[in-house]
Amino acid sequence: MSKFNPKASSTIEQDYSANGNLQDVKGIEQQAYELIVNTLYGRDSFYESTNEKVVRMNQLFTQLVAKGKVDFIANLLDYARNEMHIRNMPITGIKAFSDALRTNNASFSNMRNLTTNVVKRADQITDALALFIGKTSKAHLPMAIKRGLADAFNNFDEYQFAKYNRNTSMTFKDAIRIVHPVPSNDTQNAIFAAIIKDSLKTPDTWEVALSTNGQKSEADKRTQKEIWEDLIDRKKLAYQATLKNLRNMVQANVSEAHLDKVAHYLVASVYTSKSLPFEFLAAFDAVVGFTKYQPLINALYECMDKSADNIPVLGDKIWVIVDTSGSMKGRAADTACFLAAALARANRSAKYFAVTLFHSSAWQVTLNTNTPVMSNYIYLQKQVGGGSTNFEAALAQEANLGFKPDVVFVLTDGEINSFGTANYWGNTSISAVAKAAPGAAKFVINMESAETTPLPTRLGWHALAGWSPKMFDFIEAIKRGSSVIKELDTPYPYKGRG
Repeated sequence: MSKFNPKASSTIEQDYSANGNLQDVKGIEQQAYELIVNTLYGRDSFYESTNEKVVRMNQLFTQLVAKGKVDFIANLLDYARNEMHIRNMPITGIKAFSDALRTNNASFSNMRNLTTNVVKRADQITDALALFIGKTSKAHLPMAIKRGLADAFNNFDEYQFAKYNRNTSMTFKDAIRIVHPVPSNDTQNAIFAAIIKDSLKTPDTWEVALSTNGQKSEADKRTQKEIWEDLIDRKKLAYQATLKNLRNMVQANVSEAHLDKVAHYLVASVYTSKSLPFEFLAAFDAVVGFTKYQPLINALYECMDKSADNIPVLGDKIWVIVDTSGSMKGRAADTACFLAAALARANRSAKYFAVTLFHSSAWQVTLNTNTPVMSNYIYLQKQVGGGSTNFEAALAQEANLGFKPDVVFVLTDGEINSFGTANYWGNTSISAVAKAAPGAAKFVINMESAETTPLPTRLGWHALAGWSPKMFDFIEAIKRGSSVIKELDTPYPYKGRG
């Protein structure tokens, strides 16, 4: 792919975006950060499939290792798993990191610790092994990875091993024979022995209750309704399991009394669960077509509002710009609208909160920040209409705000139109992008992980990615003159770890 420079003397690398506009090429660190944090493994985006993203991750990691950025990669994977709670991409990233080290004939002294830190569920031990060696010899497993997975064995108890003890191509028994974990105490020794002997105690979980019931004779089987009600009565459903199984409970016709218990549990534990507004939206979407039981629906609405409080107050005069163009239509637009609604609720103490929507044109909408998240989300969703991406029109709306913003958020996939010139980087466009909201902290929250950006740091914009309260931890660092990349590009483990 050809690269372009706006001036002969410039060292700024530029290229065409997916929709054909000349933009700054993001640094490979920024590309890797957005790719890992934004990607849900197995879910394609508008411009890129998951397989293409994994290929690009391998390429980026190879380049980063060549630059000596091994600590950055490690911090990124650790951050994605432990702070952003992304499950699959960090495991895939360990494999990509290891391959990149081998390609560059390089090493990373903390690979063992990184591997252990990224493995946060027992089944990720076998997932990682399957990824590394598949059906090939264990000789293909790097020693640091082997030792890191062996260490991870001591982080899980019998319940956790039994919960994920499945008949897959790579089992815990296989894993013990491959990595040879050393038990940290007598209890762990007994657990490892039980794995080898296939004598792990059957855990009392909802998964086991459902699977074992299917193995019983017809005379002994319980109905799905009876199973779910029993689990609810015995408080055997963890918070996330409750959210993810709401639809199953509703379809099983559990009693209203049990739905009341579930609703109370969700609301009472929303803060301690550290769940995010999107999780309640997903639960709502899963059940709303199957039940009209208002106490449960009300509980999910209330949880969305309460969980928005996990987002810190970001400023006193806030301007949110939402891309509703054709490339955003679908998941990206829904995410942007919901995030705008959550930001409104989280910053309801702000003196000013303005929202500008744009596609082929731009316009302002007025949100009541005391309004429930879901109400504002539905209202914003109705504004999504496709079309082109006239960001110039969005910036022009600043003149109509009636205040000078101290914080600006742009929620976009970055595929915006040129600013009325053949070359995006004409004087008019640079003026508009660089001079927008002078004195404000300006952030771009990328809904996808494109390789180029129309809003680079050199023009006063700072990129964030993902959806988690942890994303906002970087804002104070950015206000100090730092950046997400600078915070992660430090010796492993980075200071924010844990």
